[in-house]
Amino acid sequence: MTCSRVTLPNGVTAIVCGPRRRRPAKAAAAEPSLPLEGGGETESFRLGRLMACIGREAGKRRTLYARWVAAGRMMPETAERGLSEIAEIVEVLRTARRGEPLPRKHVFDRMIGAVAREIDQRRRVYPKMVADGRMTGAAADREIAEMADVLLWLQQQRRTA
Repeated sequence: MTCSRVTLPNGVTAIVCGPRRRRPAKAAAAEPSLPLEGGGETESFRLGRLMACIGREAGKRRTLYARWVAAGRMMPETAERGLSEIAEIVEVLRTARRGEPLPRKHVFDRMIGAVAREIDQRRRVYPKMVADGRMTGAAADREIAEMADVLLWLQQQRRTA
């Protein structure tokens, strides 16, 4: 067992003890995971990018929804529904990345509605955040574009389902 002193980003010093665990080596991918020359990207790379976008959204929701429920601004059932919508999208993206069969059209309809509502909300909220200095215009545009790419992928999958 090893112990080490760690200084966290907030300045607090902590002592961490325990056996050092090593991460298992990743298996070589059959398809390249880097963007292709000429600006294209593999489907696996795109799905990874979309999963990262939805993962960030899930983290934001977990933080905000907990605060809003505690403050009485949101019902716990509504928060749970919002979190389960995002979890469902993450699972579908994982399924697609593994190459397994995707769900039926009605499931995509639900996910498309959730992402479309999120994009609409961002278009309403982000301009005020930019004006208040809590977010840059470039970051707001990037986040909306990433979520729009998720919406586009879901719509494409629905058409082929």
